Amino acid sequence: MKKRIDSKYLIMKIDLHNKSGGGEMTGTIAVIMIFSIPIIAIVSDHLKSNTKQKAKMLATELELEKVKQQNFIAETEKMRLELQKMQLDYAHSADPILIDLQKEKAI
Repeated sequence: MKKRIDSKYLIMKIDLHNKSGGGEMTGTIAVIMIFSIPIIAIVSDHLKSNTKQKAKMLATELELEKVKQQNFIAETEKMRLELQKMQLDYAHSADPILIDLQKEKAI
């Protein structure tokens, strides 16, 4: 006589088998979580430091551009003053060519 296998017994045995294999998966997930948290922290810290460094670099570049602009304005003013001085020097000059040019300009 063959023993009759009850379907409830078979389902219960399959469930126990699945539960024992799930512990291995849980352990794997736990290990992954333990190692991924520090790695994520390191990566995010690196990105944050890169962002801060880029912000400092942009601030330095902005300051440099301001200095360049001030230098340009100073040089332009210096050249304007030199030109005015030269015009005054030539205005009082006794050079006949300059006197003729001034007369032509006035006409």
